[in-house]
Amino acid sequence: MFTACSTNDDDCNSQAQENFLIENQDQHGVIETNSGLQYKILSEGAGELSPSASDIVEVHYTGRTIDGVVFDSSYERGETAEFPLNQVIPGFSEGIQLMNLGDTYELYIPGNLAYGNRPPQGSIICPNGTLIFEVELIDIVN
Repeated sequence: MFTACSTNDDDCNSQAQENFLIENQDQHGVIETNSGLQYKILSEGAGELSPSASDIVEVHYTGRTIDGVVFDSSYERGETAEFPLNQVIPGFSEGIQLMNLGDTYELYIPGNLAYGNRPPQGSIICPNGTLIFEVELIDIVN
């Protein structure tokens, strides 16, 4: 189990991120893209359509830090969420574009493809923190 850093020390957070991703890339079923995004296919849907970067998607998701702390969840709110893929963090956008309708993936998003050293103010997300999202692609809205 990895522990997210509780300080704003970028070096600490970068090291935690690096250690997690190095170990994670060797886990069964984990695939890494050229950008460094890692993902695992949890289940495949029946859909054959994949969204593009300019699409708005409807998803169910849970986002957590590398130590398992949930920072956001549409499941907990009891409703899906819609996002324009050109207005979310790069790793989330890239990961969703790999999916087909109905698929559920786990995305492991390195800090440089997430919020970098500027996480949302007041968030539990560390600077340069790796984020983990379980995402189900419900629909391509446009």
